[in-house]
Amino acid sequence: MPRFTVGRLETFRHSKRGPDASGSAARIGIVGAGTIVRAAHIPAYLQEGLTVDAVFDLDQDLARTAAAAAGADVASTLDDLFARSTVSVVDIAVPPSSQVTIARQALDAGKHVLCQKPLAPTLSEAADLVEHAERRGLLLAVNQQMRWEPLVGAVRGALDDGTLGDPVAAVIDTNLNNEFPPGHWLRREPRVMGLFGAIHLFDALRFLFGNPETVAARMLSDPRSGFDADMWVNAWLEWPSGLFAVIHDRYTNLAGDIHARMRVEGSHGAVRGHFGLWDDYPNPSPDIVEVCNYGEAWRLASDTKPWLPDAFAGPMLSLIEAIDGDGAPATSGRDNLDTLRIVEAAYESSRRGTTVRISDIGVA
Repeated sequence: MPRFTVGRLETFRHSKRGPDASGSAARIGIVGAGTIVRAAHIPAYLQEGLTVDAVFDLDQDLARTAAAAAGADVASTLDDLFARSTVSVVDIAVPPSSQVTIARQALDAGKHVLCQKPLAPTLSEAADLVEHAERRGLLLAVNQQMRWEPLVGAVRGALDDGTLGDPVAAVIDTNLNNEFPPGHWLRREPRVMGLFGAIHLFDALRFLFGNPETVAARMLSDPRSGFDADMWVNAWLEWPSGLFAVIHDRYTNLAGDIHARMRVEGSHGAVRGHFGLWDDYPNPSPDIVEVCNYGEAWRLASDTKPWLPDAFAGPMLSLIEAIDGDGAPATSGRDNLDTLRIVEAAYESSRRGTTVRISDIGVA
């Protein structure tokens, strides 16, 4: 397990290994200046004292807006950004159809890279990119920031301190309404919520419990969504220990009763909670987290925060720690292949109508 995990944010903040407030000399170049970059990436980096050197977007007005918020320069082209000797890490926040090409260019320019999820449209393309980074001797990480999400962190803490005991069951239940207007790039994707939404949940379960052994899933479209890709993800995962997890992830809730919940039960206790991210996205509420020792009443956890923007600092800080020190980032590209393997197994299970052993999913 990489050294930088959920509990390391404060440790990193108080280490002093470089000239800026974060303790690192690393400077970040950002490719893409969409809503999530402006609402989460940049605020998280500034909050942690990281330095954004330059921002590039094909829409130069968006790039100027994001750069102004970050106190950074505007790069007029990708080549301009990659040529900057001051930039050591590139945060790529573009659709996956473009991400692989841009990541390769950044690696070829000698930059370490943070990609968004999914790392690539297919497992094979992701594996090729990981190998390209390794051949270059550079670090590649994936922004699976749900590992630093407060409710997930509370479960991790309850596992570590013995509150849960041995994990027995996990349930993640979301009922959301994600509207994608005509022309949105996600409408051109053949696979949507498994690859772009539930991938967060699969990765969080891996982080908490290790790699599952099997998955049985159904990935379903919804005629109300206006396009044919999957908008409902239903999955049952099992581990060799007997632990199981159920995911019920829905994205076309037109009735307005939106919710997003997680519950984990163990041999000694349980944790349950509500993800505040979708209460008023992109202005989320703090999570609600409750913990129970069996035989006692549920109690509220203290000092919970929203998922956004705080959790977005985790993958970048982990990558920078690995650059400054040794080892791999917590969400390395190599590690992320196991998350993508679960996604591919879920789609394969849905296609076949059978349970799939995840280790049988290879790189084509």
